[in-house]
Amino acid sequence: MKQPIALLFALRYLFSKRQINFISIISYLSVGGITLGVAALIIVLAIFNGFAGLVRSYLVSFEPHLRIESTSEDPASSLAIIDTFLQKSEYADSYSGFVEGKTAVISREYNRITRLKGIAPGDGGDVYGIKQALIQGDYKFEEETGSAFIGINLSEKLAVSVGDTLTVLSPAGIENLVAGAGSIQNIKLVIKGVYQSKNSEYDGDYVFTGLNHAKYVLGYGDDVQGYEIRFKDYTIASEVKKILEERFGEKEYIFSTWYDLHSDIYNVMMLERLVAWLLLSLIILVAAFNILASLTMSVIEKKRDIGVLTSMGMERSTILKIFMIQGFLTGVAGTLAGGLLGLGIYYLQINYHIIALDPLRFKVGWLPMELNAIDYILILVASIGLSLLASIYPAKKAASIDPIDAIRWE
Repeated sequence: MKQPIALLFALRYLFSKRQINFISIISYLSVGGITLGVAALIIVLAIFNGFAGLVRSYLVSFEPHLRIESTSEDPASSLAIIDTFLQKSEYADSYSGFVEGKTAVISREYNRITRLKGIAPGDGGDVYGIKQALIQGDYKFEEETGSAFIGINLSEKLAVSVGDTLTVLSPAGIENLVAGAGSIQNIKLVIKGVYQSKNSEYDGDYVFTGLNHAKYVLGYGDDVQGYEIRFKDYTIASEVKKILEERFGEKEYIFSTWYDLHSDIYNVMMLERLVAWLLLSLIILVAAFNILASLTMSVIEKKRDIGVLTSMGMERSTILKIFMIQGFLTGVAGTLAGGLLGLGIYYLQINYHIIALDPLRFKVGWLPMELNAIDYILILVASIGLSLLASIYPAKKAASIDPIDAIRWE
């Protein structure tokens, strides 16, 4: 019976029909503050998750999921072992040897420093997302003339399109010429396709060509720099990486997942997410302090009532529960209201795109949002938990009131 009695008194104090006073105003502000803080946290974290998911989808749809490079003194032999393994492996959906390096690219009007990447003409089409990302031309390699596939931003910088010719110069060849050690290594490539990966690095800096042409201009001879692999499910990349490290060791090879290659981006996003969480949590914290203040003043106001109840035999633990429940109910009211408000805005954005973005700047026409169930539950639990913590001091103060002094209180 003690629990219902405490609940009844808590509800009576909370929903008293007395005239609105300073204490009730602070209580309303507490509920409003928690509502705004919870809703803001849900919305902002959903936005961070949305952009993270967007970046992830762009990365895994265009580039390989795992890269293997050799650090041994005989890279050709060590990579040949990897090649043999991959041919028989059940993990790799497709893979390609590659070479990559900086080059100077010259069109009829402009020149740029770019990254030239050589891939296997056949398998490379399955490993990289060039086929799916093409907006001009066809995915077709011609070994004799040399084929190039470039991003939309690079095509605009060089003022070129499908059918135009690019001259690619190797920095190593230029150094040889300056040193009098040889001639400039260069190749001419015909643009066969222009792609849009929605990744500024690939769209603005990369030129893809056949493996043999890239080997020649970058000076790799018959060797490759490494192998890149695509899986049907990109989420197994880390698991396969561990398997390969255990089998081949980490001394002679570097195994890098798509996440490892872009960890800087995700670290920055995680830091921004943490800062946003901390800043918005301050709103809930301030609201929790308002609960503490309103309950403390309520204890002072109800001091005589507390004394009477105590003198009539009500246990101090029940007095404590009355004010703990009062703070808890205030926190629950604000938390549920904030949770529903955040959920409502999320639903409207996902289904009706009420907040639009500039697609040229953000690569998407509306604000992306992705609500994580764990985030949602943690926010609600943390908000109610802070409300309970804020109730402890005034509840203990109420429970420790001397009944004789309280009855004399005026």
